[in-house]
Amino acid sequence: MTLVSVVINTDNRLASLRVTLDGLRLLDAAHDLEVVVVHGPTRDGTEEYLRGLDDVVRIACPERNLSMSRNLGIKAASGELVAFIDDDAYPDPGWLRSLVPDFSDPEVAATGGPVWDHTGARLQAVSSIANRFGDARALYK
Repeated sequence: MTLVSVVINTDNRLASLRVTLDGLRLLDAAHDLEVVVVHGPTRDGTEEYLRGLDDVVRIACPERNLSMSRNLGIKAASGELVAFIDDDAYPDPGWLRSLVPDFSDPEVAATGGPVWDHTGARLQAVSSIANRFGDARALYK
């Protein structure tokens, strides 16, 4: 079974982070899962909340800098694959099950699925895939 590290970058969004973490606990069991939360210099209780979670790797990012935070998450990840999810997103239970098979193609370096807007009613992106050179294209499966 493939170990997938799911990285969540967050700063001062504890309420939505809790919803995202709850959603990750409901993912189907098609893959082993590691959850890595990288928090910025948050002051809303996120760090204290994360200390109470034994099933989450927590990393502190000294600055409110998304690129730095993502790189810290990748460095901390021990999975064969790394998946990012926003701290205000709620994953479909089959989210990873639908993405991981794309990596059986050696040309695939990144993949993504549908992204809904904040209302949950309109798609922002349907699907995309990128090779190791950064060439991306939309998929319509």
